[in-house]
Amino acid sequence: MFTFLMMLSLWAFPKPSASAEITATETAVHQALRQIKDDMLDAVNRMDMDALTAHVHPNIVLTVENGQRYRGLIDVRSFYDNIMGGETRALKEFKVEQFEVDELSILYGDDTAIAFGSAVSKYVPMNGPSLTIPSKWSTTLVHENGKWLVSAFHNTVDFTDNPLLDNVVWQVGMMWGVGGIILGILVGFFLCRRRRVA
Repeated sequence: MFTFLMMLSLWAFPKPSASAEITATETAVHQALRQIKDDMLDAVNRMDMDALTAHVHPNIVLTVENGQRYRGLIDVRSFYDNIMGGETRALKEFKVEQFEVDELSILYGDDTAIAFGSAVSKYVPMNGPSLTIPSKWSTTLVHENGKWLVSAFHNTVDFTDNPLLDNVVWQVGMMWGVGGIILGILVGFFLCRRRRVA
């Protein structure tokens, strides 16, 4: 009976094994990934491209909100310069106001991680009102030469519910409304004219 109880206790309360070491290792990995996230967000909001690309893989694949895709640091820098740099830039200011991770990164072995979540970003164009747009994102990171690097990043917006669409709908509504008023005035004018002729 004693032997049975001893076996039961060993089964119910196993000794720490390699899994505990793996958990500790994963905890360290998640902490490192959190630090990268914080550093990159800070770099984005300061518009510091050098600090941002320090965490980016040379062969990164970047897909942005409008569906355009860029591969490699040269393309990413070119995209950044077109949007945020120079006299012909599209945006006066860009800031990530919220950046949430849905859950812990999914780890594949000791050199690959996938994370995903949501964000809220503020876009201030050179001309026109500022826009605050929510989005969903996903990213893949790889561990090379002792550091984690972003190898892919995809950011997408809900095309059925965002301020850009609301603005378009409002403009179309205004056009139809103004068009309806003009049409009503013209119809009224011709009806009145016809009655006078009659």
